[in-house]
Amino acid sequence: MIHAEAALASHPSAPDLVAYDVVEDPDNEGPEERTERPRERVAAVSAFRVPVDEIRDGDLDEQEKQWEDRARADRGEREGSERHVTIDGGRAPKRLLDGDILTYARPREERFYGARSNGHVMEIDRHAEELASDLGVDKEEVAEGLRNLVEYSVPMEEAKQSLRRKYGGDSGGSSAPTSADLAEVTPDSGNVTVTAKVLTVGKRSIRYNGDDHVIFEGELADESGKISYTAWEDFGLEADDVVRIGNAGVREYEGHPELNFGESSTVSVVDEPLDVPYEAGGEADLADLEAGDRGVTLDVRVVEVERKTIDGRDGETEILSGVLGDETARLPFTAWEVVPALTEEGASVRIENAYVREFRGVPSVNVSEFSVVTERDEPVEVGGPTRMTIREAVSGGGAYDVELVGNVIEVRDGSGLIERCPECGRVIQKGQCRTHGEVEGEDDMRVKAILDDGTGTATAILDRELTEDVYDGTLEDALDAARDAMNREVVADDIRESIVGKEYAVRGHLSVDEYGANLETVRFRESADDPVSRAHDLLAEVDA
Repeated sequence: MIHAEAALASHPSAPDLVAYDVVEDPDNEGPEERTERPRERVAAVSAFRVPVDEIRDGDLDEQEKQWEDRARADRGEREGSERHVTIDGGRAPKRLLDGDILTYARPREERFYGARSNGHVMEIDRHAEELASDLGVDKEEVAEGLRNLVEYSVPMEEAKQSLRRKYGGDSGGSSAPTSADLAEVTPDSGNVTVTAKVLTVGKRSIRYNGDDHVIFEGELADESGKISYTAWEDFGLEADDVVRIGNAGVREYEGHPELNFGESSTVSVVDEPLDVPYEAGGEADLADLEAGDRGVTLDVRVVEVERKTIDGRDGETEILSGVLGDETARLPFTAWEVVPALTEEGASVRIENAYVREFRGVPSVNVSEFSVVTERDEPVEVGGPTRMTIREAVSGGGAYDVELVGNVIEVRDGSGLIERCPECGRVIQKGQCRTHGEVEGEDDMRVKAILDDGTGTATAILDRELTEDVYDGTLEDALDAARDAMNREVVADDIRESIVGKEYAVRGHLSVDEYGANLETVRFRESADDPVSRAHDLLAEVDA
């Protein structure tokens, strides 16, 4: 077990990972108090290793965000102020707390980065020696092949069979790959042969054994269903081709089976029709995207964009980050290099060969060096926020640019005047920062309002600007009122009196974790809806 702020393991696309300096609010109020901030970079700690599924692509900083906001943790018992967290199956907790003890439960098929244990090395050497003796080839060459396969999540027995086939030896008595419909393929299927139509073909680069390696990925379909794939070699795949893929491996990726095929597989184009209930080509609306989509084509407008400099796998790298929109939705995006067509807000563009990851509970569009971005002559219209019930938004695991309408039933403690640490920006109590000790706090304002629409509740978090609006006064006004009353709580009391019991339309980005649903609010205004009409609509929906 290691403390959360010790270190994470080494990453193939960067020299190391960022340690987390994490804090739990003494009032135990909610997840917005439990935030993470990257600290100085530290050396790798071999006691904690990163699964390949979480770091296979993208840049370090984006992966950290994905770990913070995608992953789940099984909570164990508390010992004093410490929370014990099991990182099961390679998934980090959504929120790390100060003093967390992290216990890593290694899944059966996992890629190791950083220092290998002596036992791990000895196991590979033992298998390599046996194989080299059987096949009559160099042991070191076999060992290197085993390491490469095992590090890419191939179980040891399958890795040995693959090398036997490569060197022309016996397969060890295992059966030949079985033919299967895509709907029948599971991570336990072993090696399979499938005939399918290529729906999408994406291309991007990953860092493998210190070298850049280009992979091809997308979706395949047959009459029974569809499946994601990764091709480790260039087989010349094109959308709408019907192909027969022999000796493909299967693993779990993004919670679903994925076909993997490379040098030990065969791929051939089949000259026969295959009717599938899916469109080939990858064109999609933003509202239809899901985490794990690859090779997608989008017609969108750049709603927001900013340049950022990050520490990438090749040192400092400039990227673009912002929001894309179309008529159906708005979603965050990251371009891993500066693409001129994406640098201007308001530009309408066509993006080909994008891939999708989950970021803070919603799909995030990723633009790689192999993506093609061109300006459109026709402007793309952008719709407003998606109106949802709280139940719909929460059951979906989160939503980006959503509007919720409900009554404010409570303003939680920790609202009104607060103080933040000047070093890390976290809320402090009685001049004490859990990370930096005694500090001179900086005054700030916020509101944590519980919104109820009859289908569920969510906590709307208002920043200083929005809080000043609902308070109808500035931070300086609030400080004057607190001094006059000799009580800082008068500000929160005034806010409660102003907004509790009223109905509001709240726009923002909803995230859901073990602490509940929280809306990062960008607009907070009294609702102009007719409550009677909306009640009739809700009853009609229930009856339906």
